[in-house]
Amino acid sequence: MGARVLIVEDDVTCAKAHALALGSAGFEVDIAFDEASALELVRRWEPEVVLMDMGLGRGGDGAEVAAAVKAAADVPVVFVTGSHAAGDAARAMAQEPHGYLLKPVTADELAIAVRVALLRHHKEAAMRDEAMRDSLTGLYNRRAFLVLVNQHLQVVRRSFHRLDQRRPCALLFFDVDLFKELNDTLGHAAGDAALKQVADAMRASFRAQDVLARYGGDEFAALAVDAGDKGEHVRQRLLSALPAHLSLSVGAVALNEREPLERLLEPAAAAMYDVKKARKAERKLRAP
Repeated sequence: MGARVLIVEDDVTCAKAHALALGSAGFEVDIAFDEASALELVRRWEPEVVLMDMGLGRGGDGAEVAAAVKAAADVPVVFVTGSHAAGDAARAMAQEPHGYLLKPVTADELAIAVRVALLRHHKEAAMRDEAMRDSLTGLYNRRAFLVLVNQHLQVVRRSFHRLDQRRPCALLFFDVDLFKELNDTLGHAAGDAALKQVADAMRASFRAQDVLARYGGDEFAALAVDAGDKGEHVRQRLLSALPAHLSLSVGAVALNEREPLERLLEPAAAAMYDVKKARKAERKLRAP
């Protein structure tokens, strides 16, 4: 089947005609007649494009429903409306839609609008992802990491009434031991290679739902979702996955979702620096 398209339209005849046209063009289609059913389908069915009527009668205002849909999911909205009022167009444009069609529309116009919206959305997503990535390692960059951890906190706070019933996640900060010496001795190419090896070890050690980042320089960060043991298990996996010539100072703390983001980062970073200081002192004791 083709892409999933949700039609939000209070006119049954119009909705069915649009659904038939898009179905014939190879799309998978469902219909919502009001805001509540639209939001339910967005969450459960995860459409890839939403066609939104501006006037939904008692089912809600199209611009307001579009705002609610976009708040619930990253999905492009194309307005399909019979209203020629400038005010309606302005309210629709405020939602930054991926298209705006005036009824009546042909089957070809609908299909083209959906394909254009999909293409634009995919390209925008690729550009956003590129902007969120560290160019050397391919991990998330610092800005993206902070955004994603904050999103995790917001989702947890909305979804769980009893946070103490959740297995705690873990926040890990770590950096490469003796990285400056490595750069000074073997050169920046060797340093870059070491950072890539750390990133590869992270990918091998963490799970798909975890958030991995190069935080800056030779510092890395990770959110281990549902770690349950302050990240100790994944910390051991990470250290075991490193090449023999590399070592990391790793600080890990349980993530308390009740706390604001800025208070969560400090203990993890402090734990990393405590480990780093201890390892440095240990090396001095071993030195001849």
